[in-house]
Amino acid sequence: MKKSIFIRGLAALVACALVLPAIGSLKNPVERPFKGSAVVTKATTNPGGLSGTFEIVGTATHLGKFVSNVSYQVTGGSPDGSKVFVHLWGNFTAANGDTVELEFPNWVLDHSVTPPTSTGVANITGGTGRFANASGSYVANISPADAAPGVTQIWTAEGTISY
Repeated sequence: MKKSIFIRGLAALVACALVLPAIGSLKNPVERPFKGSAVVTKATTNPGGLSGTFEIVGTATHLGKFVSNVSYQVTGGSPDGSKVFVHLWGNFTAANGDTVELEFPNWVLDHSVTPPTSTGVANITGGTGRFANASGSYVANISPADAAPGVTQIWTAEGTISY
């Protein structure tokens, strides 16, 4: 009898030790490094050339293999025409279906430097599954900046994600 009470008490203690940190992490998200690389696989431009979509496929920490669908809208440019400012928004979908929502309010295509650059800071604005209420930011680059037919563009990213 005493032995079974001891075992039940020990089992309850172990269960609390395993469950409480998981519950605590929902209330106190942990900031983690975020890094990824991918290939731009599809791009479409709407008539007029000022908006469109693209898809990237790759891998990233915490996501594993992912597909990202991104929409964009050109918002302006520099007076000399060397820079184009773009607003981008979309998500990452991990292999298990969890998503991370993202927004780049100020992506810049910069033709004033050689080679041209394509870069921006993304804000992580939420998600689904384990990424519900995710936050963070990362710097992303696409190289080469200009897509010519048959040219592979590589996306890279580095920053932090909290979930």
